[in-house]
Amino acid sequence: MRKIIYTFIILNLVLVSALGGMYFLSETYPFYPGEPLYAAQDLAEQTRLALSERGEGGADYALTLAERRLAGLAHAQNPSQIQAAAIAFDKALTSALAYSDGLTPAQDAIAMEQFDNLLKQAEPVSYTHLTL
Repeated sequence: MRKIIYTFIILNLVLVSALGGMYFLSETYPFYPGEPLYAAQDLAEQTRLALSERGEGGADYALTLAERRLAGLAHAQNPSQIQAAAIAFDKALTSALAYSDGLTPAQDAIAMEQFDNLLKQAEPVSYTHLTL
């Protein structure tokens, strides 16, 4: 009986630690596209995005992810990192547009303004990488 209880406690601790680690990765953004542990971070962020609502909260987080992907593109140094970052940025932009579908007209105007600003920030970054 004690072995079952100890096993149950250990499994719960592992689960709580894993969930805490995933939340930490989705909140702090320590890795960039092309790095080895980026896949775990992307999984955590995409899970958090999928669990968010399709309204203002989901659209806001999707835009935050797009901004992070743009930062990852700006941080990329070699061609393989640039390619991985560009693909991640494209996916993030697509998600941001998808999550802005259910917004009210006032919220949609704010989201589209943020989206336009993001695209304006992306222009010099993409120009820099195209000239490499």
